[in-house]
Amino acid sequence: MVSEQTIKEFQDAIKEEFGVVLTLKDASEILLNSVAYFDLLAKIDSRPEPQKS
Repeated sequence: MVSEQTIKEFQDAIKEEFGVVLTLKDASEILLNSVAYFDLLAKIDSRPEPQKS
């Protein structure tokens, strides 16, 4: 779960950087999807390498 403060900071950063105003719902969804994506990447990266025969 992402805190409301983090979501608001993300909204501010997107507005400042790209001039796009996100709703709280949209910002929350983007952040949660990003967290899930990077969590998956971390899991893939930490898998043991298959042994070569």
